[in-house]
Amino acid sequence: MAYQRGRDLRLESLLSSRPDLERHLASLLSSSRPLLSIARSDSSLLLSSASSPSPSPSPSPPAAAGRPDFVGCLTSLFKDIVLAVQENDETLRELCSALRRGRCRLHHL
Repeated sequence: MAYQRGRDLRLESLLSSRPDLERHLASLLSSSRPLLSIARSDSSLLLSSASSPSPSPSPSPPAAAGRPDFVGCLTSLFKDIVLAVQENDETLRELCSALRRGRCRLHHL
């Protein structure tokens, strides 16, 4: 009996937090779409420019003393963007999964 009451309380707690989770998910989805779109277009542009042959191939000039080279900075920035997109996608997947689990629990009541 006490076990069932504990489960009921936990379920009530989860169900009461659901509207907040859905609101946060909707906010995250709406704010992430433009950012993901920009990141995808920028990464596509970077990939296409990096993979296309340059009209006059020449070795990259060495970086000036104390200044990192442009390609290195661009590569680092691109990696950061890709990592941010991957982390954002994983967060969205986790939120969607949590919402699905919450909906499944509601259907089984």
